[in-house]
Amino acid sequence: MFPFIGNVDVQDIDTPLLLGVLQKIEKDGATDTAHRVRQRLEAIFNYTISIGATVHNPAKVIKGALKPTVKNKQPAIINLNELKKLIDTTDRTPAHPLTKLALRFLSLTAVRPNEVRGMRWDEVKDNLWIIPSERMKMRKAHTIPLSIQALDILDVVKNFTGRGGLVFPNSRTIMKPMSENAMGYLLNRAGYKNIHVPHGFRASFSSIMNEKYPNDRNIIDLMLAHAPTNNVEAAYNRAEHMDRRKELSQIWADLLFDGLLSSQELLSLARR
Repeated sequence: MFPFIGNVDVQDIDTPLLLGVLQKIEKDGATDTAHRVRQRLEAIFNYTISIGATVHNPAKVIKGALKPTVKNKQPAIINLNELKKLIDTTDRTPAHPLTKLALRFLSLTAVRPNEVRGMRWDEVKDNLWIIPSERMKMRKAHTIPLSIQALDILDVVKNFTGRGGLVFPNSRTIMKPMSENAMGYLLNRAGYKNIHVPHGFRASFSSIMNEKYPNDRNIIDLMLAHAPTNNVEAAYNRAEHMDRRKELSQIWADLLFDGLLSSQELLSLARR
């Protein structure tokens, strides 16, 4: 934006001027970028209003004038045998053991990658992982039953990071979470670029388990922390169904890890 409006007095910047520049970005095929830039502009003008430099936010009303963004599905493998092959391949791809273990843990829990990256040891209570609301996308605490295989991963990881706060810290400093790209890069190096991404394990779990257990669709959605689409259901159906969630979690782990290396065996494989 700066080459076009950088020398314009902030009080002279109006909606048509901003829209014209944003549409130039759109014409370059960068619709998502245009929307993100508009969001930054709105934040900037909120600040100028707060300090008395302007009285209006010219970026706020532009959103509806931009082309809608197209949400593409995250690449994901939804065949069980192919998914097992993926895990075995990434296990044998040279990488830091914590990255491999984090990817395994992600595949078992089917949470969002950031929730694994920010996982703390004090969130684990016996065989449950309780993610606090501030770390959840929907800002609602989420409880995840941990399978035997998931607990086994944590036992191995504890030898590396058990004395710190984070379960899967950054390779350079234990005070920060693992790099947001670490698991994705491992998948890419293993040959799965544009085929499967870390977030794709959610689709894998949902597709495979819903096909095998169609009567448990609502519970599977609950395990994925999906918000109910029905407002009445959201208000009144607060049942946790924890017993069945524990069963499904263990069934998923048994299906996925059958015949694969143990987490302890990963430590003896090639590192990067």
